Amino acid sequence: MPEGDATPVPLLRRAGRRVGILTSVHPALDTRVFHKQARILAAAGYHVTLIAQHDRDACADGVRIRALPAATPRWRRPLLWWRILLDALRLRADVYHIHDPELLPLALLLQRLTQRPVVYDVHEYYADEVRTRQWIPAPLGGPAAWLTGRMEQAAARRLGAVVTVNEHMNRRFLRVQPRSIAIYNYPPAEYFPPPLDGARDQSIIYAGVMTRDRGLETIFRAGQLLKQRFPAMRIDVAGIVDWSGVATGIPRDTEVWSREAGVHFLGLIPQPELPALLSRATAGWIPFLPTPNNVRSTPNKLLEYMAAALPVVASDFGYMRSIVSDAGCGRLATAGDPASHAEKLGLLLERPDEARAMGERGRAAVLRRYTWAGEGEKLVRLYDELTGVSGSLGRA
Repeated sequence: MPEGDATPVPLLRRAGRRVGILTSVHPALDTRVFHKQARILAAAGYHVTLIAQHDRDACADGVRIRALPAATPRWRRPLLWWRILLDALRLRADVYHIHDPELLPLALLLQRLTQRPVVYDVHEYYADEVRTRQWIPAPLGGPAAWLTGRMEQAAARRLGAVVTVNEHMNRRFLRVQPRSIAIYNYPPAEYFPPPLDGARDQSIIYAGVMTRDRGLETIFRAGQLLKQRFPAMRIDVAGIVDWSGVATGIPRDTEVWSREAGVHFLGLIPQPELPALLSRATAGWIPFLPTPNNVRSTPNKLLEYMAAALPVVASDFGYMRSIVSDAGCGRLATAGDPASHAEKLGLLLERPDEARAMGERGRAAVLRRYTWAGEGEKLVRLYDELTGVSGSLGRA
């Protein structure tokens, strides 16, 4: 996409420009949606309203949150769509920004009704992910994936802009939408101050949504092996857990997980509390399975672990392999092999000095190459173009 004028734009020129950020899937305080994108736009001078699931209307860090009710189970989410549309129309925003593929029909309608640009933010390789969704019957996986891909491409062609999470994904959308830009999901450096001196406890952490494809079964089996060698060891899972498709031999009772595998489910942890949780751990863990989406993605949690000076054990494939190997910040284990993951984690527990050195290398790599500041500037430039603030598009 065209870069526009690289000269910094005074905040006053953005005053009064309204942005509506819409999601039916993500909670209001989602890391990418709120802590990165909404906050950086508000700091740049835009008037930002976020319509998302939250317990109440609120205002945080200059972002106005218009709360939607919780929509669980999944089939209830469509009940939110008309409410999102009506709330969005009331905003009379200069730009709208959606974060879910299920909102694409709404986005096209919203753009037609308001004559304002709508940005589609693509978090995942959704067409590939559809093939692995446990709630979709297997015979329908292929047709559903094809339909999802066609819908995304058709909508992207008509919308105002597309934001993706890496260059590989961005090339797919550039074929149909010239105003498509890759904005990597790098962590804000200020969220991860230098770690405090002192010994870390014998804990391993996984932060984020946990599913079968992200290694839920591996965590249990590897935890059983680790607990035999390190009885005081614990594994913290900080995020929502989806048990869909998990093998029948894996227990659902969390007390069994704690007793047999040392695994503790902490639930969803607010972003501001995550750095303190990471600072106490010995290692960060990413036991992903090599699904099409996982192979092509760069997990945000990997960079958060590195920013917190945590050594990493990750499955040996994709961008994770490249980042961990290049930075020398951890060890790679065979995907789907609990014994391999347990072995690599055990080495970090046994060798604290080596683990600490890996963590320091990881933090240095993040500060050098992988921080949110530069990505946030790209997002603000895109908005300046879409609103005409930069002078590169029509309206002054």
